[in-house]
Amino acid sequence: MTTDVERFIRCFTVARDLIHLYWMHTDGDYPEVGRIRVENVERATELYSGISITKELVDFEAEYLRSVTEKYSDKTAKIYIRSNQPIEWQKYSAIKEYSHILYDDPSEDCETNPLKTLSFLTSNDPFQLDGGHTPSELSEKITEILALEIIYPIEWRPKDRKFLDEGGAISDLVEKRHVPAVHIQRGCSDGAMATSAMLWKLLNDKN
Repeated sequence: MTTDVERFIRCFTVARDLIHLYWMHTDGDYPEVGRIRVENVERATELYSGISITKELVDFEAEYLRSVTEKYSDKTAKIYIRSNQPIEWQKYSAIKEYSHILYDDPSEDCETNPLKTLSFLTSNDPFQLDGGHTPSELSEKITEILALEIIYPIEWRPKDRKFLDEGGAISDLVEKRHVPAVHIQRGCSDGAMATSAMLWKLLNDKN
C-alpha cells in the first residue's frame, strides 16, 4: 500500500525529471514569456514514458469533463481536449492528461466512473488528502498537484502572490501565465507554497 508521503515524493520526483526534460527541449523563452509550452511538455512526457502521444481538440458539450485520454497497448495514447473552453483550460487540461500518463499506476489508479472522482476534487488546498478514498481518487488528486507543478512552477508563485496581495487582478495573471484562475489561487495559497517549497527542498537536498 502506497502512503500519502510516498505519493508526494513520487509526484515531485516525476515533476523534477519532467522539468529537466522540458528544459532540454525548450526554445529558451520560458523565463521571458512566463508561460509553459504545452508542446514541450508533450515531448518531455513522451521521452519520460516511452509513449507516443497525439492530441486533438474536439467539440463536445460537458459541464465538468474537460479532457480524456485513451491509452493503447502499442505504447501510444490519444488525448482529446474540449475545444469550447478558454485557452488556459485547454492548456491545463492537456498537461493534466500528460500528468496521468507520467504518474498513473495501471494496477491501482484506474477509475471506471469519473463522476465519482470529480466529487473528491473540491479542496482549495491541493495537498489536503483526507482518509477513506480509493487509490484512483488519490491518484487524481496527485496528478492535479503534478500538473500544477509543471504548468505553474514554484519559482513564479511568490511574485504572483505579492502581485495579488497588492491588489493586482487575477485575470492579469491568467493572461500572463495561461493558468486557470482557480489553479493560480491554489498554487499561491500559503499551504501549497509552503508544501511545494518543502518537497522541492527535500528532493534537492537528496541530490
